[in-house]
Amino acid sequence: MASVVQRLRAEYAKELALYESCHQQRLNVLIHMAMVPVEVGVSLAWLGLLSPVIPVLLAVGTAAYYLVLQTPYSLLAAAGQCVLGFSALALARRCQPIQLCLWTVPLYVVSWVMQIVVGHGLLEKKKPAMATQLSLNSVVLSVLMAWTPPKQLRD
Repeated sequence: MASVVQRLRAEYAKELALYESCHQQRLNVLIHMAMVPVEVGVSLAWLGLLSPVIPVLLAVGTAAYYLVLQTPYSLLAAAGQCVLGFSALALARRCQPIQLCLWTVPLYVVSWVMQIVVGHGLLEKKKPAMATQLSLNSVVLSVLMAWTPPKQLRD
């Protein structure tokens, strides 16, 4: 079990290094801190239309993964992930699908425009990390990485 956890932590360190290399500008980091959870929450709400169990299972599973990694930001990101999952469940249960889409599609589009056009296009002038190396792990770790300040901002 210890070797599996060590391997997961090593993979996280590689993902975070790539993420940090593509997020050098302070404003872009702040944009991602705000917008990545929006896009995750919207995605979980859409999945909640399929089954109310899906967003909760994904959020709690992701939160558990963050806690296993034991980074300084794991607890914060795990709690945020649970809030996203249960909020997505509440939205999916209270709204008709068309209502949900009327609220969430604009949020999703704004999130992507802010991250890709403003953050990477105008500020960083480089492709996002996920454009160079997209993996399931990078998607699952996205909230934790977005909420982990880059090394140059922590020092």
